[in-house]
Amino acid sequence: MHIDCRRGHLAPVMLVLALVPAIAGCRAMSERVMREGAGLNGGFETVEGKLPVNWLLYTPDTVPEADFTVDVDGTRAFEGSRSLHFTVKHCLAEGGWHSPGCATEQPVTAGERYRVSLRVLNTGALCSLSAGAVSAFKGGMVTLALPADTQGQWVEVHTDVQVPKGRKTLRAELNVRSAGEVWFDQVRIERVDPE
Repeated sequence: MHIDCRRGHLAPVMLVLALVPAIAGCRAMSERVMREGAGLNGGFETVEGKLPVNWLLYTPDTVPEADFTVDVDGTRAFEGSRSLHFTVKHCLAEGGWHSPGCATEQPVTAGERYRVSLRVLNTGALCSLSAGAVSAFKGGMVTLALPADTQGQWVEVHTDVQVPKGRKTLRAELNVRSAGEVWFDQVRIERVDPE
């Protein structure tokens, strides 16, 4: 390889060499296992390793500032035989990939309205559902607080999202923002017929 230092050709090479350690030291923001044909997997029934497929998961490996566990629980479920279970000792309340949780992105049609719904069983944690139509460079997410104590019962929560022109992806994100124990199940994203 020949580098011509006389004309400033070294600057791009030095920039790349400077970025390599920074990129190599980055940690993943989420863990994910994808499987064709599993669909949304909103009941967390399809699992590979210890992860539900087709979900971005914010795990102890990706959220080191928190002390928590996440597992697919085969003893408690609203429907089917499994749910997604978080036991959190402490975490940041910021949400997104800064807090324990999960997210999915599903294809949608611009101009249509969609309902994001789920069941939650919560023993005291602050939790949220964020949903919105997004693109690579834009997105408007609405955040809804979930019930903090469901008194041993599964509670249904939902929010509607109108997909604007130019958007074709709907993102739904569930976060646990404080200590507690939470189960999520029956996550659905369905088109809502106009009234």
